Order: sequence, then structure tokens, then C-alpha cells
Amino acid sequence: MHERLSRLDPEAARRIHKNDKKRLVRRLEILEGGGEHAYDFRRPQDKYNLHFIGIGKERENLYRDIERRVDIMFEEGLEREVRDVFEKYGSDIAAFSAIGYKEFLPYFAGNATLEETRAVIKQNTRRSAKRQMTWFRREPEIRWFYTEEFSNKEEMAQAILLPYKRAPKGKSMNHYESLLQKKYGISSGILAHIAACKKRLRQKTQEFERIRQYNALKVLQAFQDCGLAERHFNGSTGYGLTDDGKYKLSEIFAQIFGAEDAIVSPLFASGTHTINVALYGLLRLLDTMLCITGTPYDTLVSTLGLAEGSKKDFQSWPSITRKSL
Repeated sequence: MHERLSRLDPEAARRIHKNDKKRLVRRLEILEGGGEHAYDFRRPQDKYNLHFIGIGKERENLYRDIERRVDIMFEEGLEREVRDVFEKYGSDIAAFSAIGYKEFLPYFAGNATLEETRAVIKQNTRRSAKRQMTWFRREPEIRWFYTEEFSNKEEMAQAILLPYKRAPKGKSMNHYESLLQKKYGISSGILAHIAACKKRLRQKTQEFERIRQYNALKVLQAFQDCGLAERHFNGSTGYGLTDDGKYKLSEIFAQIFGAEDAIVSPLFASGTHTINVALYGLLRLLDTMLCITGTPYDTLVSTLGLAEGSKKDFQSWPSITRKSL
């Protein structure tokens, strides 16, 4: 078959392995049926103005719907359907490589219960959905719409079609602005003010971006010049004693800031010290800190303003509320 395909479509023959029977047969069927060459669709088609629309759900809701769908399939006789196919054709057919069929083989062999089969189908379907979403997120051209953002299908359809509707004469409105105005009631005057602010800020943000790029390159150059290696990220004593990574970091800081090592050395004595410094820099007036792992340990209570003789004594410091999950 591969030799035959080589004569009919050399390009397809180069792409399809000689042992890939399924694709060889399908390609020959297309060609002998009068279809176009197999891989014509892969070539750039610049004569079309393509738009990609993605309709998705939040993962929690997607997984819930997947499980509900599998339950409905079982209620409507999935087990009987698969058993009929198995008894008539055996398991050596393409259908038993698909999710929803292949999971029944251990059940038919007596190695799994029906409920275990149902659970595996749900699990494999969730995994397949996750892989599909990972694949689609690589495509930046896709405009995504999530069902949770709309009250019904008609509203979603209107949002999808909105950018393609002709705007009133002398006016133009992009999809984002249309949603802000129609869905959330933001007036055109506010949108115009936002556009004016963006225009005034654009030059400044471009300057920030140039500075960011320059600093990023400066840090990367310091990494390279100082010979930063994987071993510098290995575990240490935590106190800077015989800590190769700490000394290397000091060397990098010194090169970046053009100073002596001792002046710029990051003197973090321990993990608690590091957390304290971070919290001092982040906490602001009237902040509420959510401690998801429970009550903070005693060495942090002064930083959080929870103990006498700490920041709690300063009137300008907020009373930090502890909320544990």
C-alpha cells in the first residue's frame, strides 16, 4: 500500500509510515474517490480571512458535566451497546481504542466491576478534555467565550457575532468595548475617557517596557558572567554558612548594581527572616491577611501586629485579622 501511495501522492507517502495501515488505507480511499491530495489542507490558505472561536467552561463545571454525561450514557444502555459490538466483532477493532469502549475490556474479562468501569471512563474523559484544552491554549488566534459569562446560548451567540456586525456610520467599536457597554452598562463617555487615558499613557508604558527589557538582559548577562549553575540552587544550611548559592547571589548582585559584594549581600539569616522582610514590604493599612495553613507561628506574630511590643503598638499600623481555612 505504501508503494501504491508513493505513486499517487509522494508527499503523503513521505509523511505516513509504511506500517501505519490505518492512515494508508484512508489516504488511498480519498485519492481513489476523486478527493484532493491528502495534505493540501496543510498548506497556507491566505485567500481566506479566518477567525477562530473557542467555547469553553470553567474546569470545575466542565468536569461536572463530563461525569453527568457518562452517567446518562450508562442509563441509556452503553454497557449493552459495547457488549453487542464486542460479541459480534471482538476487541481487535478501532472502536476499542476509543474512550468509552476500551474501558469495558477488563469488565468483560471479569477483572473490574461495572462501577469501576464507569469511574475509569469518567477519569479518562476528564484527562482527554484537559489535554485538548492544553492544545488549544497554544493557539493565540482563538477568541474564547466561557458559558459562565452568559445567561443563555442566545446571549453568547450575540457576543460572538458582535465584532462582525457593521457599526453605525462614523463609529467603530471592538468586541471588548461592546461587551463593556452592552453587558455591563458602561457609558460611551467613560469608554472614550479610558481610550484617551490609554493614549496619553502609551508613551510612558513603552518606556517602562524598554526599562524592563534592559534590566532583564542585565540580570541574564550577570548570570552568564558569574557562571551561575544548577548547583547554586541546591539546598543549604539556611543560615548562609558554607552556602555556595548565597555567595554566588552576592556576586551577581554586585555586578548588577556595580558595588562591592559585602554592600549588596542579601543577608537573609533564615526562612522566617525572609518571610518577615516580605511581609514588612507587603502589608498595608487595613489589610486582612488570610492564613490558609492555619495560625501563623510565634516568630511571625510581631510582624503581623498580633502581639504587644510589636507593630500593634503603633497607631498607624492596622490590626491584622487572622482567618484560617
